[in-house]
Amino acid sequence: MAARRKRRGGLIPALLAAAVLLVFLYLGGGDLETGLNEALDALEDAGAEISLGTEAPGETELPAGPEPPAGPEPPAGPDLPEETEPPTEDEPAAPPEGTLTMTVLEVGKADCLVLQCEGESMIVDGGNEGDEDYILEHLEEMGLSGFEVLVNTHPHEAHLGSLDAVIRAYPVEQAYISPYAHTTKSYENRLTALEEEDVPTAVPEPGDSFALGGATFTVLSPDPDADYDDEINNWSIVLLAEYGDVRFLLMGDAETPVETDLLDAGLDLRADVLKVGHHGSSTSSKRAFLEAVDPDYACITCDYTEKAGAPHEEVAERLDDLDVTGLRTDLQGVLTVSTDGSTVTVTTEREAA
Repeated sequence: MAARRKRRGGLIPALLAAAVLLVFLYLGGGDLETGLNEALDALEDAGAEISLGTEAPGETELPAGPEPPAGPEPPAGPDLPEETEPPTEDEPAAPPEGTLTMTVLEVGKADCLVLQCEGESMIVDGGNEGDEDYILEHLEEMGLSGFEVLVNTHPHEAHLGSLDAVIRAYPVEQAYISPYAHTTKSYENRLTALEEEDVPTAVPEPGDSFALGGATFTVLSPDPDADYDDEINNWSIVLLAEYGDVRFLLMGDAETPVETDLLDAGLDLRADVLKVGHHGSSTSSKRAFLEAVDPDYACITCDYTEKAGAPHEEVAERLDDLDVTGLRTDLQGVLTVSTDGSTVTVTTEREAA
């Protein structure tokens, strides 16, 4: 608070002055009434001086007080992730990390499989010659940039027809082909594409294996010394894929003689997913073989418009009797089978009619 300004004079000096005046008059024989009046005038003057001596409180500006101590700064919140653009509808969805995924394209009574595992890709067979546009379009939609492995199970047109186009459109690190040499135009086109694109090419034998991401693929057939003559289907490369505890068995077009040889060899053929041999034809998938494989799912690449019919009724009945879920490209479109190494998930392009 601001200090008031002091003024000279006040009540006490005025009283003393009046008292001295009265004493002086009394001792000096002066007029007492006149002295009293003078004393009262002095007191009145003193009172006026008193009122003037006290300043009326005015609006005075208070001095600024000390700054309040700064409180603790609020703790910083958690770092928020940077905003990212949401995926667009046209952006391909890659398989989840830590999975092996097999996509079975709808190419009629023909084969074209794409397998992806932990960022690596493999294509098995290439459909018919007329499937080129469909296959390349689908590979683009999948966001593929190349293949670590290409497999042509055998040299029938329904399995290599569009492979030359794939080889020219995508880099391939390694190709595996059947030991059976053919003389068709499709076969020559495939060989030429492999040569011109400098793709390392090998003919695998039973027991050979290669990796795709964390999955292992083992060749079960054919033995180059096998006696299959010109039965080209039986010269199909048969592959067993293993990822964690889950196994896929890919039979190409192998028929009963190959199934018998595999059983006689005492191999462990158990698999969770079977790519059925020869499009579900009765020339494959004998009961003893299916019992040894004991699959949960059977993928069948087929076309019900074929005069020969596929799959054959007896094969469908065997699968049903063994409680195997049949998946057909002609009815369900593109089949996608995925595993995290312990469970299997299946999605289809459409529901079976």
